[in-house]
Amino acid sequence: MQNKIIGVALSALMITGVAQSHSQFNGGYVGVGAGYQMTKQIVKADGNAAAAIPAAQRESKTVSPKGFDLSVHAGYGEMMDSIYVGGDARFAYNTGKKSTTMVDAAVPPTKAEIKTGWKTGLGALVGTEVMDDCLVYFRLGLDYSKTKIKVTNAGNFNTNKSTTVWYVTPGVGVMKSLDQDWKINASYEYGHAISAKKISNIIAFDKKPTTHAVKVGVSYFL
Repeated sequence: MQNKIIGVALSALMITGVAQSHSQFNGGYVGVGAGYQMTKQIVKADGNAAAAIPAAQRESKTVSPKGFDLSVHAGYGEMMDSIYVGGDARFAYNTGKKSTTMVDAAVPPTKAEIKTGWKTGLGALVGTEVMDDCLVYFRLGLDYSKTKIKVTNAGNFNTNKSTTVWYVTPGVGVMKSLDQDWKINASYEYGHAISAKKISNIIAFDKKPTTHAVKVGVSYFL
């Protein structure tokens, strides 16, 4: 009887192992991606700039740099029964750039130019397989990014600074298997800043930045 129980247990383990090995999304992977991102940033004159601008003309301005997003990534995941659990790390560079005039023409114009730059982050993924060759998933990421901001005001000040922002980035996506090694994916992500450093004594964030991004990518499973 004991031998039969051990035999059944071993058979179950072997079946489980076969089922896991046949999942096309098990294991580690590396890849590249591209996409388009819009960053919404609301800035206001602060410190020296505020002193140079009459109070009646101080106002917040929305600046929305839009640009292409290029990235590399690596991750690992496993199917556990019908649930996929995994994680990834990525590094991206965004080409977004946008300028705005902070005040109207009645005073020396204060201009701000914002450029989005590199971003790095970690993410956790939960999903499930559909149609045998597709994985639909939810991703929750924590991203750290750098933004460059140039501010000028005729005769008063000129500054070119970088600031860093932490984002919580939830997203949804789908990954399709082309074969045992190659997979393609598409996703949408929304980022909401949880920590944004003061830019300088000239310009400050009036509200925490947000992002919207659509992405596609290709991964090679190791």
